[in-house]
This record gives sequence, C-alpha cells and structure tokens, in this order.
Amino acid sequence: MILVGHSMGGIVITKVTDMIPERIEKLVYLTAFLPKNGQSIIDIMTGDSETYMKPVFNTDTTLLLRLTSDLVAAGCHDCPEPVKKILAQGLPPSPARPLTENVYFNKEVLNSKPIYFICATQDKAISYSLQKKMIEANGHVKKVFSLNMSHIMPLVQVTEVVEILNGL
Repeated sequence: MILVGHSMGGIVITKVTDMIPERIEKLVYLTAFLPKNGQSIIDIMTGDSETYMKPVFNTDTTLLLRLTSDLVAAGCHDCPEPVKKILAQGLPPSPARPLTENVYFNKEVLNSKPIYFICATQDKAISYSLQKKMIEANGHVKKVFSLNMSHIMPLVQVTEVVEILNGL
C-alpha cells in the first residue's frame, strides 16, 4: 500500500507506517509535514519564517491559524475562482491537540520504506524552504518532485500528482 499525506496528513502517514509497517510499501509526502521523531506540527511551523500562517491559541483549547495574509494568498493564490470563494470564508478553529502533540515513531521502521516528497514551490502555508529543510533533515527521501503550485493546487489540479504517483 502506498500512503499519500497532504499538509497535516504527513504526520498521519508517518504514524500509520510506524503502527503497521508490514502493510506499507511507500510513503508520499505531498507538500506535507515530514516530522523528526518527537516533533509536533507547531514545532515544525515555528521554524517556518516564510509561512503566511501563525498559530494562535484560544482560551477554549482550540487553535486558530492566524493569517498574515488572506487564506487564498496563503494556500491557493493560483486556484480556480470557485475554490478561492470557498477558502475566502476562512478557517474554523481547530482542536489544538493534533497540532501540538509530539509524534513519536521508530525511525528505523520509517527509513526502511521508500519516502517521496512532492513539493509545491509556491506554497505559503508550508513554505518551499521549509519543505526543503524537512527533506534534508530526514535524510532518507528517495526522490523529490517539484510542482509550481500553491498548497491546495495539487488537490485541485491532480494530473501532475497522478503522473508522479503512477511513476513510483
């Protein structure tokens, strides 16, 4: 089975691989968080000086991602107008725990699987420079692909992503 994780889904595929490694053949991080052992999403995000999103905690234990720009600019400046209209409505508060919980995994298990990373070079939610830093810090990414797109576009314009996945 090939697992593909987009954005926060990178944390999910990392943990799933740790839990059931015998069922996982390959991992694909699609402009996603690629954690070091013991990191949380917030840990990774605070290392991204180029992101348009900053975490803000509410008193009710939810987390907002405060935008330094609007959501369309942060994640989908190149999206079709109908998608931009949806994103213009903003983000609801998210539970803080999935974003703040440290992720622990057996690094040997994770590194025993081929890891691929598809970068979105115009991403302002997880900046291209942060994507490259995570890839370098991991040290076991087999192949890196780059798409000249924003954060959401690989989910909207899927042809390039499907071509990459079919080639793995």
